[in-house]
Amino acid sequence: MFAPLIGLLGSAVSAVGTIAAGNAQAAAAEYQKKQDLINASQEQAAAQRKAEGERIKTNRFISSQKAAAGLSGGTTADPSTLNQIGATQQEGSLREQFTLYEGQEKKRQWLTQAQAEDIQAKNAKQAGMLGAAGTIIGGLGGAAKSWSSAYG
Repeated sequence: MFAPLIGLLGSAVSAVGTIAAGNAQAAAAEYQKKQDLINASQEQAAAQRKAEGERIKTNRFISSQKAAAGLSGGTTADPSTLNQIGATQQEGSLREQFTLYEGQEKKRQWLTQAQAEDIQAKNAKQAGMLGAAGTIIGGLGGAAKSWSSAYG
């Protein structure tokens, strides 16, 4: 007589545990998602600082080219000096743009990871609920079988 009730109680406790496990997995995934979003922002900021460093290096090198041209008796309007400065500006600009691109790419990777973590959190919650429902239904089926055997 008590066996079906004990079976149902066991199923209910198991269902609560399944939900709790799903929620714990979801919480872990949500935490990781937040960390991924922070990492994405940090990657972009780091790339911007590095690109600014590239711009400063380029400007310093151009200044040294101008100084060297002046020391050698030339001027900054001299065609060969202008060509060198133009090439330096172009190369510096490419390094700066590439640095920003790298930062954007790393940011995109972190954002993609964050999306995956979000999906994992949702799936863990859903799996917990479905697992709990399956446990309860199984417990009800077992209780019905016990009742029908005992009283049928």
